[in-house]
Amino acid sequence: MDINQEKADEIFRRIDTDGDGEISRVEFLRHLRQAQGLSEESFEFFDRADRSGDDYLSREEYYRLVRKAVLSDDADPTLVALFR
Repeated sequence: MDINQEKADEIFRRIDTDGDGEISRVEFLRHLRQAQGLSEESFEFFDRADRSGDDYLSREEYYRLVRKAVLSDDADPTLVALFR
């Protein structure tokens, strides 16, 4: 899967439905449910990405998640679906 900065930013804005510049757990799970469906792993993805533990993904945390989904040889299909 190929994704550039512009596409990553577009997806961030789509997920960040309230426009506050962060992705809340609710926004993340809502988007993932629409893209792929929720699973136990969906919650784990958010928890691993939210390094600050504040229940929000900053842009930096989000970009780390994008790189993991895009650049990893063993990318999880659920994560890949998030970035379509």
